[in-house]
Amino acid sequence: MRVPHLLVGLAGLAGMALASPTPVDGLSSAGGPGEVKLCYTVERCVTLSANNICVFIPGEIGHMVRKIYQQAGSICRYFDRNCNSEPVVEINSHAGFQYVELEGWVGNQIGYVKCLGGWHTGIEEQAGQLQARDMKPPRMYAGDVRIENWQNGGAATVWLRALDIDRLTQGPFSTCTYHKSQTSCSADNKVVTISSANFDFTPSIPQYAKLIGAVYCHQTGAPPGASIEAGPAAPRLQARDLTPGNVRGCSPDNNCQYVQPALHCKQFPSGLAKNLASILQWKHSICKYYESADCSSSLLTTATAGDQDYSVDMSWKIGERITSVYCEVQGVNADGVGETIHHVSSIEADASSTSLVTRANVWSPVDGPGRKNDSPLKVCHDINLGGKCFLYSQPPACVNNPFNVDAIESFHLDQDWRCAFYSINDCSADKGPPRYVDSKNGPITVNDVDYWISSITCMRSPFHGIDLDATPTLQARTDNTAASMIPNPTQKDEYYLLLFHDVNFGGKVFGYTGNVCANNPFNVDAIESLVLYKGWRCAFYSINDCSQDKGPPRYVDSKNGDVAIADVDYWISSITCMPSPYEPASSTHAELQARGETTCTKPGDATICDFSAFTACATIANALNTCQPVSTEYGAPASLIQYKGAVCKWYESVGCCRDNPAAKFRLVDSRNGTVSIGDTGEKAKMKSVSLDIVLEQIEGKDLMGRNEQEKNQTRRQTV
Repeated sequence: MRVPHLLVGLAGLAGMALASPTPVDGLSSAGGPGEVKLCYTVERCVTLSANNICVFIPGEIGHMVRKIYQQAGSICRYFDRNCNSEPVVEINSHAGFQYVELEGWVGNQIGYVKCLGGWHTGIEEQAGQLQARDMKPPRMYAGDVRIENWQNGGAATVWLRALDIDRLTQGPFSTCTYHKSQTSCSADNKVVTISSANFDFTPSIPQYAKLIGAVYCHQTGAPPGASIEAGPAAPRLQARDLTPGNVRGCSPDNNCQYVQPALHCKQFPSGLAKNLASILQWKHSICKYYESADCSSSLLTTATAGDQDYSVDMSWKIGERITSVYCEVQGVNADGVGETIHHVSSIEADASSTSLVTRANVWSPVDGPGRKNDSPLKVCHDINLGGKCFLYSQPPACVNNPFNVDAIESFHLDQDWRCAFYSINDCSADKGPPRYVDSKNGPITVNDVDYWISSITCMRSPFHGIDLDATPTLQARTDNTAASMIPNPTQKDEYYLLLFHDVNFGGKVFGYTGNVCANNPFNVDAIESLVLYKGWRCAFYSINDCSQDKGPPRYVDSKNGDVAIADVDYWISSITCMPSPYEPASSTHAELQARGETTCTKPGDATICDFSAFTACATIANALNTCQPVSTEYGAPASLIQYKGAVCKWYESVGCCRDNPAAKFRLVDSRNGTVSIGDTGEKAKMKSVSLDIVLEQIEGKDLMGRNEQEKNQTRRQTV
């Protein structure tokens, strides 16, 4: 499906642009067709004449438009890069002056304007001058509506309400409801609802011609086995490739190739990476598209394909950045066939930055009391679950209020769900935390909502995770007792990490099986206890999405056996795990040498280890009479080996600081033989993440490196 451009007057966009037939702020509406005044603030404006020409909007206003004053008698289209691209906003002021306020993410995309002067100012105008007909696409897509206005026998096609509609064509696989008002799609101003199957549908609607002011459409899905193509020229893949988790990408020159990113990251081939014009994603999958080549950072957008394939023409702002994709496969609905293709409805530029925001369209309209089993939440336009209602059917995606500028007056939440209701769009907590509603004890119906809801996200109640009956019984245990359930860690379908809602392995439990990042399944509640089975290493982060913005993660490694923590004393927001990279601990450094992991024997050589008992070790450069950095992934060495023939100063500061008498260090003497320290104890007291080491030959000096004169001087200072 194409990413549609914005059309002022369509009710589904009423919150993005507010239109008024009269000027505001005392500004004059005098001026000819094609004249527009564009403002960032009341004082910061520019007036342009764009009648039948493409005009560049100057830099002080371009891509920062917040207000548009458009003179009567024209239709103006506002573009991002040039006037040959798809318009961002189109305003029809043929009947009178128009004033429009734009939200930031819309105005930030406007850099050019072109107006068609003389639009419908008189019937004597030549139809040939009405170039709006050029906007007719070669084919229509679900959600597209074309309205035609007949003048002098010629049809002018526009993507906005035209005066006295003579014909209306609706794209395939759509159900559209037409309303009287230009600013609201509420149930009380409904005119007619039209459904179209797998073809463009042109009904006869003369009785509604003068009534329609706005339209709201939703996709009703192609028949089983059918697919909505990314474009008429894009070839379909063979049937053997149509498996969940497959993605086809096409470049602007129609070079199409597919990747198979199910449950692992795949990079798009050369020619498609950072050059995507469209994607086709097979059904029953959720795919995340990244700018990084390894899916590790810079998530650009997430697309969900329900019971039908998902197709979209990419915005150039996204397509030129996508490099890789990771997909998860979903199950099929109980009825086998879904009614809605859940998709990304728009890709928007944030008003305050260049970051990208993806909105998932997961609302499904419902008339009357009917419900879908897979929709935990129903929201309604009127109190007591009255008026127009919508179903939220794709948790945990964030969705904005489907009624736009109208309030959600009532809702029903099924049992075992927790929803967060935010006061601003895109599930942002910038203006305060969300209001939570948890239905762990039974269904909840709120017949008169007394707070404003702008956006919503829902997930299973943290008190309802996987059933313990699905796994062997877990007995309560402490840190020093082994877990009784030990699955084979190589089996991906078994849980090797269990997270509990309560201490002592109580409450509900979630199982973790993958090596991808996962956020705390209990949401705002803490992970109070956990079990990690043998052979794994997990990183626990203090913030979501496995980010280290607030510090490095805390690692737990089960290389030596099961780890059971009955009372977790730190906050866990996100988790990622991998098989433990370490061998079981050696009892002496001789075993380390026997394994061939070190050949150090010279004075000045040393081996440092990440863990105690000489586990995960590395050799540092020879530090005889010089300073060498010491670092491990976890900070100070947990165990070390210092080879025969030297005295070493292990400093707590970077750079050794040998000239600073206050510098703290630990002295290790290996003159008479190799010294092995199986547990340095430095973990508890070292303040820096790296150490420096100085190894010095001892010739006539004590263990502190002092000769007799220096010792006597120190003794006198002490007295």
